[in-house]
Amino acid sequence: MKERNGSIIKGIFAILIIVITIFSGLFIEKVRLVNRGEMFAAPAGVTSCAASGAASKPAAQYGPEEQKKIENNYDRIKSVRISNPKPVNTPASSAGVDKPDRIVSYFQGSASWRSGLAWSGDWGEKRYHNKKFGAFGCGLCAMANIYASLTPFNGSPLDMYQFAKENSGYKGAGAIDWWNMETALEKAGFICETGKKPKDYKEFQRIVRRSKAMIILVSRDNKKSMWKETTGHYAALFLYDSASDKVFLTDSGSYDRNRKWVPLKKIYHSLKTKSDRQYLAVTSYRKKNDLWRNTEFTGTCNFPSDGRPEQQ
Repeated sequence: MKERNGSIIKGIFAILIIVITIFSGLFIEKVRLVNRGEMFAAPAGVTSCAASGAASKPAAQYGPEEQKKIENNYDRIKSVRISNPKPVNTPASSAGVDKPDRIVSYFQGSASWRSGLAWSGDWGEKRYHNKKFGAFGCGLCAMANIYASLTPFNGSPLDMYQFAKENSGYKGAGAIDWWNMETALEKAGFICETGKKPKDYKEFQRIVRRSKAMIILVSRDNKKSMWKETTGHYAALFLYDSASDKVFLTDSGSYDRNRKWVPLKKIYHSLKTKSDRQYLAVTSYRKKNDLWRNTEFTGTCNFPSDGRPEQQ
């Protein structure tokens, strides 16, 4: 009888330990989620998007009816699989981009500007509705990088900001979302598609290999992510090298990552899967479809000592 009672006591004790462990875990997770918004602190030398992350849907800053209409339009954008792009006549600056020195890589924030870094500009302090461009401009910098690198034309992040506002429904003063980004780039002459992170890494390689450039949304959510400091941030990829499986990264929010060759698999692990989309792939540029053809440059920029990439 004593042995039986001892076994029962041990069983009850084990159950209590399990219950305590479960509730402790739930409590810790709740505290982590409550404090998540306060945990974001960009390390020294980093100016990235706001802690709330890059928007994956239009921000709720309009009336209920208008907001619903915008979200319905967004939901009609389907994730697609990119097929082999048809050959098109593109400018030499688009068809022949095969060297890093031809790639534009704007920084977004004021810290890079004060430090005198190449590709930094005074736009980081520019305020829209009391919000600094440096706090939300990562997506617009990525778009400006693509336009200035792959076309015979020009433009600063501020020029792209204005173009997107006038041509995509983007309201400004916040992170640009996927459907406004896609709309603006298509009106600037690009053929592009948004998509979700493929389950198969080889499929992601295929998409990148057939793209002239790609905008990605990354976060710290995956423990293998390169981005440990952000809940959401846009960056742009160029020049995939299949031999090394590396890609040329332009990151407007990081001194250490901007203009670096990085393993594509690290990018794959960094994609923000909690968003509706993880990438926008640019497959070609057609000058005849470019409604912008911008030649102006708003703001002041620290261009590289060897000058700006040649514009043709």
